[in-house]
Amino acid sequence: MKKEIKELLNKHDAEWRFPGSVLENFRALSAIAKYDKSLLSGGALGKIIAGLVEIEKEPGGPYYSQFSQIGLKTKGRIDAETNRAIAEFLALYDVFLPNLAEYVKEKKFSSLPSEINTAKKGRPPRSGAGIRTGRPEISAEEKKTMSGIRFLLEKRLSSVPASLRAPARRAFWKTVRGNPDKQMPLIGYFMKESLGKSGKKAPARLAEEIGLLNSFFWSAFIIYDDFWDKDEAADPVLLPVANMFSRAHAEFFRHPPCLSGAKEKSEYGKFFSRVMNELDAANCWELERCRARVSAGVFHIPEHLPPYGDYSKKYEPASGHILGPILLLALSGRKVFGEEARNLELCFKHLLIAMQLLDDMHDLEEDMKRGHISTAAAALLQELPPEKKEINLKKEMPELKRIFWFSVVPKLSKEAVARCRRARRALMAIRAIENPVFLEKLIFAREKAAREALVLCADSAAFIKSCRSQS
Repeated sequence: MKKEIKELLNKHDAEWRFPGSVLENFRALSAIAKYDKSLLSGGALGKIIAGLVEIEKEPGGPYYSQFSQIGLKTKGRIDAETNRAIAEFLALYDVFLPNLAEYVKEKKFSSLPSEINTAKKGRPPRSGAGIRTGRPEISAEEKKTMSGIRFLLEKRLSSVPASLRAPARRAFWKTVRGNPDKQMPLIGYFMKESLGKSGKKAPARLAEEIGLLNSFFWSAFIIYDDFWDKDEAADPVLLPVANMFSRAHAEFFRHPPCLSGAKEKSEYGKFFSRVMNELDAANCWELERCRARVSAGVFHIPEHLPPYGDYSKKYEPASGHILGPILLLALSGRKVFGEEARNLELCFKHLLIAMQLLDDMHDLEEDMKRGHISTAAAALLQELPPEKKEINLKKEMPELKRIFWFSVVPKLSKEAVARCRRARRALMAIRAIENPVFLEKLIFAREKAAREALVLCADSAAFIKSCRSQS
């Protein structure tokens, strides 16, 4: 080991902070990581990220120049050099924080990490599951996992009737293409890498198997949802495909072959049953409570709006997404009904709620035309006079959009931000997670989307106020 690196390693405290400013801290961390990433364990990375959260101006940056200290009243100022050092360190771990990248780029540095230079803005296509992020580049390992998933898909399809193969392929890849950050197919890979050394206990190709089955789950979710929402474009041929995907997903996760102990199998089986029962009950609740009659372009407001409450009903239909991560946590030696598993489920619960809220805001007009009272539609209807009983969707939609933009979007965006924060706190509480960056970036992406909506709403309101004051 180099003398300089050895000296650096002798200087950090229990929180992996070095003497001096945040700038000096991250220059030291980058030097260590460039020399040998294994010197920074998953636990160290977790503490480093927790330290960043402590000095952030906004989630994802920019960051202040001093860590919080006893007797220090300020966190210092926000400067370009400090934030560039943080960005360069995170780039070594393929972590991209949009707010941080935007701040650093504004300072016009000539040399930036490639992850910052290649970041693109723009509105992504609809995911069907609430994902509203850009199209980040995926790593070589992620591409390898995707290739493995493709192989497993073709292997499975080779044993099904020929009439199912083509529509199954179309549905599967449509789901994957509509998921820009590849969370659906790569959730097994993300979770396995998050677990660090303990993640190595899982079978070599389990991350790929989980990715395949999780994409089956989401494909079936989207197909069923289109029929429940009475989408005119829903293809009846896809119903047998959705059934096949759901069956494969359930068969594997009901009794995962990779669990060897009888107790572990029993505990996971109970968890699977609980999740799927809640999932089916939530779908039933939505079909009964979240529908309105629409006739001749008129939306008839029901007497009682769906009581979304704490939004658990937006998590439960998508909760099959958690089965793979919980399985990998169990294989690492943790209890399925233990504290760490509860925190992992909370992390995904809040993340999925944020995703679904963003999706509902995006699809308001489409949902209302189908008579679907989403969270966004319910919040909008609550803004209307109580005596109003029906809405002419064609004539009144411009005014509804105005109310929605200035009253509903800020409310639901703030809720999405709050859910992302709760997801992050739950993630940081999981001791088994050695490399939180893989799951943390999923949280940051949703938080960014929600905060961007809040900024747009505020800018629009300020613009209108300015125009009125000048008229």
